[in-house]
Amino acid sequence: MLIKSLLRAASLSALVLSAHLAQAAPVSFTINSTNVGAVTIPDSGAVSLYPWTINVATSKTILDVNVSLRGLTHTFPRDLDVLLVSPTNQKVMLMSDVGGDGDVRSVNLTFDDAALGFLNANAQLFSGIYKPTDSNVSTSDVFPAPAPAAPYGALLSGFNGQLSGGAWQLFMVDDLGGDRGTIDGWSLTFTVDDGQSVPEPSSLLLTAAALMGLAGLRRRRH
Repeated sequence: MLIKSLLRAASLSALVLSAHLAQAAPVSFTINSTNVGAVTIPDSGAVSLYPWTINVATSKTILDVNVSLRGLTHTFPRDLDVLLVSPTNQKVMLMSDVGGDGDVRSVNLTFDDAALGFLNANAQLFSGIYKPTDSNVSTSDVFPAPAPAAPYGALLSGFNGQLSGGAWQLFMVDDLGGDRGTIDGWSLTFTVDDGQSVPEPSSLLLTAAALMGLAGLRRRRH
């Protein structure tokens, strides 16, 4: 009877531990920009919302972040430079000198380090998921103040380990005259640590292991 009781207690402890581990799974959420109407991209210079800010209320440790641009319309997309800056002033170039010279209308772009490929400098720009792409890293792109100065990061994983909360800023410029466009909005998608991971070493795990050990010892004595 003692062995059965010990085994039952060990099984219960293992179930409780599993429940706690299940709570430790990463959590994802998306925050969209709140502007009303399309934002103007001039034939040269900064867009009409500059910087374009998303305030994130949830402050959790970032495991992954992706960025989306919605409804991008432009007559020469290779003119566009887009920079993302975190609340801690970490900075990543999302796109620069890419997309060719073909007109685009209502294109949706998502930037994800895990995407299969990069944007092309000369090819037509299509909606899709891409790695952050700067096709001319040898030449520093200039963003007017208050944007931070170069150098700029090339990977969104540079934000990993930071807290998600605070003001995230998008800086977007057209770096050559003669063409213009609009953009409808942008968004951030975070995967974060929900803060409910089990302490290490877990007291529940130690309890379960001890009970299992006692049960085994009791069995050997019989």
